[in-house]
Amino acid sequence: KHIKTDMTSMQLIDPALLVLIDRGLTQAIAAAQGGNTPSLLHEIKNLRQLLKQEHADVDKGDDKEMKVKSRIDKLAARVLDFDLKYVEKRVKGDKN
Repeated sequence: KHIKTDMTSMQLIDPALLVLIDRGLTQAIAAAQGGNTPSLLHEIKNLRQLLKQEHADVDKGDDKEMKVKSRIDKLAARVLDFDLKYVEKRVKGDKN
């Protein structure tokens, strides 16, 4: 919901990319609700890869300016990647 409403209203994400992310999140949620951990982790991995296609350094602390226009704001991508990484670690049982 946050991605659909907030990121869209602030024009931080391209509508086409939003559709892809929303589809992946819907599938991840369904997998989690069904107790299908391997499928959940697969969806998270796909979503993080999608973000890396937009910003190769999305999981790094580097804030260099992008010269090429991306379909998602870099900070928004970093926040989403952080959230996905957090869920992935929790599902895997990593307490670090």
